[in-house]
Amino acid sequence: MNQHLEPRFKGAALLGLLCIASMTVNAENRFEVTGKGFIDVAPDEATFQATVTQVTENVKDAQSAVNNVIANLEQAISQYDLKKGSVDSSALSFNPQYEWDPSSKKQVFVGYRVSQNLTFTSKSVADVGSIVQSLAVFGATQINPPIFGYSQEEQATADAMRNAVKHGLGKLELMASAADMSVDKVESITEITGHSPPSIHGVARFESADYSDAPPSVSVGTIRYSSKVQIVATAY
Repeated sequence: MNQHLEPRFKGAALLGLLCIASMTVNAENRFEVTGKGFIDVAPDEATFQATVTQVTENVKDAQSAVNNVIANLEQAISQYDLKKGSVDSSALSFNPQYEWDPSSKKQVFVGYRVSQNLTFTSKSVADVGSIVQSLAVFGATQINPPIFGYSQEEQATADAMRNAVKHGLGKLELMASAADMSVDKVESITEITGHSPPSIHGVARFESADYSDAPPSVSVGTIRYSSKVQIVATAY
């Protein structure tokens, strides 16, 4: 009886060895690469934040003065092509103001500091210099550098991902060719996610110091959207 079973055991063992060999070959023919892609676009919008601050003996007078300046600023920027719903002047703060008195060697109350922010987005980068001038002339206490953006962000992100996939597929072809093989099948393409906000190449540069004379000329760079993917494929 053992003699009859022995060929069967040998056959089963041989089949097992063939399966293991097949699995080994498949594992050796499996390639995994990372593809990187990006796209540079010219910004087509700019977000501004200006602050108006007044210090008076009472809050009411300070708030009234700030409100008047904010109203003038809103009127001044209304001539520009602004993004709908982007104008916001709701941020308001009140803080007591103290100064050091050397004679008494203590802090002395001098009034209340009232500050209000005005934020908005322009749909034209070409108006940046003129907007900065308007904010300065009509009483903004502080003007933050504009933040440039791109209105077609989803499209730019998709284009960057396409470039990343193309880059990864090109690497697969190169690796397979170097090993005298050919790409057989792409098994998976996975986006490598993470916090990678668009980066601005080239800083906005203002070349006029006196805003009351003429709008400052502005030099703007490009915005880079990046993507990274992982591609797994087999080759033969």
